[in-house]
Amino acid sequence: MREGLFGFNGAIVAVALLYFLQPNMLAWSYVVLASACTTVVMAALLNVLDTWKIPALTAPFVFTTLCFVLACARFGRLHSTHLLPTAGLPRAATVEGIVTMSTVVYGLFSGVAQVFFQANVITGILFTIGLLISSRVACVAALLGSLAGLLAGWGLGAAEPAIRAGAFGFNSVLTAIALGSVFFVRNAASTAYESDVNSRLGNGSSKILLRHDFSSSWLSCVQETRPTIDDQPNSTIGRRTSGISFPCGRPIP
Repeated sequence: MREGLFGFNGAIVAVALLYFLQPNMLAWSYVVLASACTTVVMAALLNVLDTWKIPALTAPFVFTTLCFVLACARFGRLHSTHLLPTAGLPRAATVEGIVTMSTVVYGLFSGVAQVFFQANVITGILFTIGLLISSRVACVAALLGSLAGLLAGWGLGAAEPAIRAGAFGFNSVLTAIALGSVFFVRNAASTAYESDVNSRLGNGSSKILLRHDFSSSWLSCVQETRPTIDDQPNSTIGRRTSGISFPCGRPIP
């Protein structure tokens, strides 16, 4: 609790729901309920994933937010904002706008800001400074992750406004920090693996279903981790241990 493991998912859920819902007293009550639910989901996932000694990361946020956003369709007194997408038939995408150096700079820092649903370059710069103060490795990983997602989206013909807003960077930012500064020893193999994951995330960003897709790196760990465990009781992130074998062949430091 002191490390905030049961708080950060609730905080992001609160920001997300107030981003997609019009704020009123009922909506605030809804947010409090959802934030409390993340603690229950976190405890359940920690119990389930303890078999493989895998941390829950932001999976409680993804699951809880998805459930509460989908539930809004059945609650007539909860009104969504124009930012909540509606279902529609797939249509062919067209290249929109010209990507310039300004787009790249704005998209780079906006991708960091989008971690907390803020499409603002100044916010992204402040977040980056905060990461730099906390960890230089995490700061570099975040910027490289945002850049990887941006370049992947640009290369595949994404719309310039979406690139500028950081829509292709936030998933890559979170994944890069996780893989680049927490779970893997930094070397050529882990960097290549991280770059591959980030480029894949950059191709499929979505404001609801894939937002904060720490779950992608989490699922990758679930599928490819081997249960060779040497438990460390004083872990700092979830159930982090030093004996987990990852695809790169390197243990957690």
